[in-house]
Amino acid sequence: RETIVSQMQADAMRLPIDKIVRSPYQVRHINELAIEDLMGSIVDTGGLITPIVVRQIGETFELIAGHTRFEACRRLGYPDLPAVIRSMSDAEAARALAADNLTRKDLTDFEIFKQLQKLFSAGFVKSNSEAGRLLGRTRQDIIRYNAFGQLPPEVSQLLEETPGLIGGTTAKIMLDFLPEHQEIIIEACRRLMMGKFQNQAAALAWIQHKI
Repeated sequence: RETIVSQMQADAMRLPIDKIVRSPYQVRHINELAIEDLMGSIVDTGGLITPIVVRQIGETFELIAGHTRFEACRRLGYPDLPAVIRSMSDAEAARALAADNLTRKDLTDFEIFKQLQKLFSAGFVKSNSEAGRLLGRTRQDIIRYNAFGQLPPEVSQLLEETPGLIGGTTAKIMLDFLPEHQEIIIEACRRLMMGKFQNQAAALAWIQHKI
């Protein structure tokens, strides 16, 4: 890792922060705690140590890796930051960002599904097996993530607000009760969001009891 970071620092140049734009393929929610922790670290070390990775789009530079680093530096008022510029197609950029996101421990199953959705809709991956190889997941994992796409729109809206509300396994189990018991599924997710259930297992037990 030290060798890779050292090479990145050697390749890096400083880019004006107002020329850097977020990727349209980014699905991760902003983690305020992670940004605040990183801001403190950047101040303590006198600047950003690891460069971000971008690709050039006209007069701007699109973020590929380093969204949290970029946001921390932006909030600190830095005029520029170290960046490595890579030549990438849309497909390569989307796939690289997806792979980078999967290294983050705080990514929820729903956010992984959204990342997959972007890759599939743009034609950057063609099958569940290919998606699994890219993300380091099994084909069954991909099927489990894709269960989110079959849930009622009302549940999807709750997940947009709280991505960690339910996991892929819970989403897949809920599909067994659709479409006959859609309202019960929606109500269970609402109650879970309001804290009326201790966990997802309790929400599933409530659904089974209601049915």
